[in-house]
Amino acid sequence: MKSFSQRLTHRIVIALTLVLIIIIVGTTYMALRHHNLPIGAMPDWEFEAEETDLAPGSTLFLYTDGLDEAEDVRHQMFGKKRIYEVVQTTSPEPLTLIKQMSQAVADFVGDTEQSDDLTMLAIQWKKCIR
Repeated sequence: MKSFSQRLTHRIVIALTLVLIIIIVGTTYMALRHHNLPIGAMPDWEFEAEETDLAPGSTLFLYTDGLDEAEDVRHQMFGKKRIYEVVQTTSPEPLTLIKQMSQAVADFVGDTEQSDDLTMLAIQWKKCIR
């Protein structure tokens, strides 16, 4: 049987709820297509899993809708376009990515009161050392 790290070198399957994902592999930026509801939220909702190939060095950036829906004083939303701009101009190192995204959304909303939770998580796949 292959170890967990050996299986990851081939494929990782992502099945998440209420989270949008950006996958960074080198300089390629991709958002997964489906936006799922929490399992069980609606009786007839069918959760759609997706999968994609990753390589060592890939960073997964996950966030709740509180990021792209963060509003400024004019009720303009931060939006996916700004998220992609930050991702494309920031190091894929997780701590740096989270700090830069946090600063970008804070600069955008200014003194506007936060209207939703804002959760972000960045995970980078490091090559296994044996």
